[in-house]
Amino acid sequence: MDLGNLQLESNAAYSNCRALFEQLATVANDAKPYLVKWAIVTSQQAQLLHAMGDYSKSTELFNSSSELLQKIVSEYPNEPDLRHVLAHIHWQAGLTEFGTDHNEEARKLFESAISLWSSLVDKGKSAEHAYRVAWSLLRCPENTLRNVSKALLCAQASVELAPNNRDYQNILANALLNNGDHNKALQTLETIKVQNQSWNANDYCVLARLQELNGDHSQALESLDQARNWTASNRPANLDDLRFIAEVEKDLSKH
Repeated sequence: MDLGNLQLESNAAYSNCRALFEQLATVANDAKPYLVKWAIVTSQQAQLLHAMGDYSKSTELFNSSSELLQKIVSEYPNEPDLRHVLAHIHWQAGLTEFGTDHNEEARKLFESAISLWSSLVDKGKSAEHAYRVAWSLLRCPENTLRNVSKALLCAQASVELAPNNRDYQNILANALLNNGDHNKALQTLETIKVQNQSWNANDYCVLARLQELNGDHSQALESLDQARNWTASNRPANLDDLRFIAEVEKDLSKH
């Protein structure tokens, strides 16, 4: 099956899931879990539609999911998982707006996501929330919102709380790289490969940057190709992967 047909089938599946969760929310005694799932699926479909080029419908769905989650968060202000989901939706929506005529709206969405994740870190020890703060402060397309020193502290905290999580280790490697500790960054990447027998797109992107800094331009280009191939085979509609690859590609083209 080619990518176009797969995207069409996935879009239809998302629509069916949204309809199901909407129906369940109307008959359940507690509608909240189904409304939250509806918002999550709606944001995922919005991300897919953006990858398919339907930007108007993508924005519409992101707005719908965000508005619903904000309403639920206001009703249940002490549930951190709801704030985490809202932050993720704002981040994904920001990715779709960034680079268009709506850069200021994208910046507000990124700021909201970072603020929500940061507030969760301040309130308790959660490896996932610490990871999200580190990740957003390193990967934010709006460079003025990046903070590599704070990102390193959060990345270290996430790995301390969950030392075997490959995503947390990857963001630690990225943070170490951005703070100038190239040897430890490479050691962290090697640990990921030993523990998981492979690298993913994010790992290859960090490796490409390390190789470029070490003067291995041809090896860096090969690693970037590996990142592209991994994404194409595993999550071709993932906006974060695609944007990170494009960012590394731009960096490599300068040399």
